[in-house]
Amino acid sequence: MSVFLADFITTELYKRSDAVAPIGFLGGNGKQIAILTQTPNLSQVSEDNLAILVKIMSRLGLSLDDLAVVNLKSTTTFEDLCMQIKPLKMLIFGQGIDFVKNIPFEQIVVYKAVTVLQTYDLGVISALAEQEKKITWAKIKDLLQ
Repeated sequence: MSVFLADFITTELYKRSDAVAPIGFLGGNGKQIAILTQTPNLSQVSEDNLAILVKIMSRLGLSLDDLAVVNLKSTTTFEDLCMQIKPLKMLIFGQGIDFVKNIPFEQIVVYKAVTVLQTYDLGVISALAEQEKKITWAKIKDLLQ
């Protein structure tokens, strides 16, 4: 009986057109904090952006073990992300992610039971004017502390 179930799972369940592909991420997701980026043509966040992210998170006492860093594909939905990663908080870097069009920019909001902040792309943050960096930093800090 168990062999039949295993065969069903591997052959039939994964054939379904509505089956969700696993969402890969860096980190341990220990504090259920999703960090979203969108870097086309890369399977994960770029090394430069990861270095910026690690620096930001370490200032908050967080490490990769606490986070799920996701480089989103254009087909990823908010629901799929929540089902697989189960975030309590979500920090979204960049504005090109389809499902965040209803989330106001640079405001902490609760969206479908997840506390969310959408802010500038990681590569843009370092180029911001000093005052804008302070405002953005304060919002990230408010979200993650």
